[in-house]
Amino acid sequence: MTPPEEPASGRALVLVADLRHLKAPGLETVDALARLHLAAKQLGLALVVWTEGDALTRLIGMVGLEGVLTCVERPGSEAPGTPGRREVAPVADPPCVDDPRS
Repeated sequence: MTPPEEPASGRALVLVADLRHLKAPGLETVDALARLHLAAKQLGLALVVWTEGDALTRLIGMVGLEGVLTCVERPGSEAPGTPGRREVAPVADPPCVDDPRS
């Protein structure tokens, strides 16, 4: 796998996991986030988890991953299309990544 090139601006590429609507995070959530973090890191991306409340952040701390997974509390739970929420257009043709298993 070849990581994407760094943008010309010198800023890091960030993958955001918006988990603000997650009602009851559990260990399976933390496991999935840890795996997503590793995959993102292999692609040269930083993972940031958007949360609401501190349940997920506390759980991440309890398993010792507070220095690995970055959680940011994002206020508000606006519905799509409401002011303050940024719409992201879908990518028509996402870039292909070599499958490391092949």
